[in-house]
Amino acid sequence: MITAGIDYGAADTRCVVMKDEVILGKGLAQTCFVPEKSTELSLASAIRDAGISGSEIERIGATGSGRFLGGSADVVLSDVESLALAAHLFFPCARTVFDIGDERSVAVRIDRDGGVQDFVVNRECAAEAGVYMKSIGRLIENESVGTGSMGPGTNERIPLNGQCLIFAEREIPELIRGGVRPADILRTAHEALATRIASMVHRIGVMEDVVMTGAIVSDPYFMEFLRSRIEVEKIHVPDLPAFAAAAGAAAAAARDDRSGNREEGVEARDFVVLTWPGSIAAWQKSGESGPPAPTRWRDPGIDLEGASFVTVGVDIGSACTKACMVADGRISAYVTMCAADGEKGAARVFRSLLDSAGVSEDRVDYCVCTGCGRVRFPFADRTITETACHARGANFIYGPSVRTVLDVGGQEVKAIRCDGRGKVADFLVNDKCAAGTGAALEVFAGLLGVPLADFGRRSLQVEKDPAALPDTCVVHAWSRAREMMAKGRGVEDVIAAFCRSCADRLHSLLEKAGVEPGLGVTGGVAKNRGVVERLTPLLGFEPMTTSWDPQIAGAAGAALFGYALCVKRKKPRQMGES
Repeated sequence: MITAGIDYGAADTRCVVMKDEVILGKGLAQTCFVPEKSTELSLASAIRDAGISGSEIERIGATGSGRFLGGSADVVLSDVESLALAAHLFFPCARTVFDIGDERSVAVRIDRDGGVQDFVVNRECAAEAGVYMKSIGRLIENESVGTGSMGPGTNERIPLNGQCLIFAEREIPELIRGGVRPADILRTAHEALATRIASMVHRIGVMEDVVMTGAIVSDPYFMEFLRSRIEVEKIHVPDLPAFAAAAGAAAAAARDDRSGNREEGVEARDFVVLTWPGSIAAWQKSGESGPPAPTRWRDPGIDLEGASFVTVGVDIGSACTKACMVADGRISAYVTMCAADGEKGAARVFRSLLDSAGVSEDRVDYCVCTGCGRVRFPFADRTITETACHARGANFIYGPSVRTVLDVGGQEVKAIRCDGRGKVADFLVNDKCAAGTGAALEVFAGLLGVPLADFGRRSLQVEKDPAALPDTCVVHAWSRAREMMAKGRGVEDVIAAFCRSCADRLHSLLEKAGVEPGLGVTGGVAKNRGVVERLTPLLGFEPMTTSWDPQIAGAAGAALFGYALCVKRKKPRQMGES
């Protein structure tokens, strides 16, 4: 019997033609928004490769996350079932099989007959799937052109984010400009993905023999990292690892005891074509309009020369640096500037603040630095965590009745509970994921070609809010957004759906923290009406409002801490004095 198996994946559709469980031909087509077209192209390619006519195919099996959408099939089975059958077909002694697809990863434990005993599927996260390595490889190739930095690695440990693709993509250009070799970045990325896959596989228990499928098995470095982490002597790989699931579907079609299952269920409705151009595409579009203009403010009514103490707080974030000047406990000036180039960018903001205030560095009695880059700021007399600074700053800009602070920064979201003096009582931090952060909004705005400053406003220009995009991964959310636009939805609908997903994500963290009335929102996202106004109905009450720029809360808190330290000492101090 000649059968065909079609594996309808989120990025590619693969097909094999088999006779008596021997592969005769294979075909590949990029998955598109017209499912039947992808099926037709991959099947036609496999038929040509096999050297037969289409009429010779007696039965067709379909698998993959889009298996219900690609046209009629005699047998429809899950990718878990098809992988189990393929592993048993190629390696009868196989007991564990796992596959790393572009969209997701799957691990299956099977019995002696190829039946499924247990399985685990990763959550909707790009850092646990093949798209992680694809995107990093593409970005490294682009950033390395003309730098002369390609070549063997040094085995140096690289501080690359292995938990979120968006953050990793933001870090790579800076690493390469800093002289880190691409080979070392790739090795670190391989190690990170292998560690996450091994953690997933261990949830069902690893039994030998182990089989692995998927396109990534062609990378020997990744395979060795993974083998060492799951602690097996050998990982078996079939001849056509990327076509294993399709082969399992074809094998299932040849068995008389299997029939088609057309109950689509949730998985069919959730299927989406994976389309991720990479964060670099967002940066390129954002670069066309340039970064947001710096913000400068000064209170001319405050006499800095006559003040007892003048202190400065600097908040170095992942994308923006803020500096605030306090004179005897009152905010006298502040500056916010997109300056993500570390120490040099922070120094520019510090100098800009002094210029705006019209004072020299000698007039500053104390400087406190906070934020993710605080340890690299040379002008600081002291560093304090951003959690403490945001609580103290929110207490000032929102008033002493604030009891919960939601700080939404470029890379991190924190829910902070505090008392009436702005002292931290407890806090929660999101996992190392871009979803819901300022980085996510920046990337989405760039990919849509919408200025970030207009993002919130345009999200409110819809008659009715669409369903929220996935709130667990920016990469998957963008794929949903592309699907919405392919079906005729406007840009405003997409922005509204994304802002709603951000609000859902933030509300989830607040619920875990135990939010109550008296909520102040800080950070750049606090100025996004599209997110904040969608958060309100989820909370059941209005967040607090302020006339101050909520983005300066961390810097203001740092400056206020500096003022408190000066008052405690009862005398000014010189810069750098211990």
